[in-house]
Amino acid sequence: MKCQATTKLGQPCGVPALVSEDRCLFHSSSERAKEHRRRAHEPGGYVSRRELLRIVSADFRYYATKTDDASRKERLKIFPLLHELINEQQQLSKLKRLAKEKGLI
Repeated sequence: MKCQATTKLGQPCGVPALVSEDRCLFHSSSERAKEHRRRAHEPGGYVSRRELLRIVSADFRYYATKTDDASRKERLKIFPLLHELINEQQQLSKLKRLAKEKGLI
């Protein structure tokens, strides 16, 4: 399911909603979402790609256990995001390794 919130421009958000919610991480008022947003706004804080990957993976695993058409559609929406996050994480790991080998970090 997509987030049911609207953007500041009045357009539908379109980001996948969190499990058992009708809103995404950024629009949700749940304690879980508030904690992630609070950590993101702390000095030096952010929601890392790894943390985002963990959240999206949990949502994907939830929908993977369901067999109804709506859950299948959610899996199809979440999978490209999950794939993109995994690829980005792998690329960052390679860049860090190369930088260490060259003595840059």
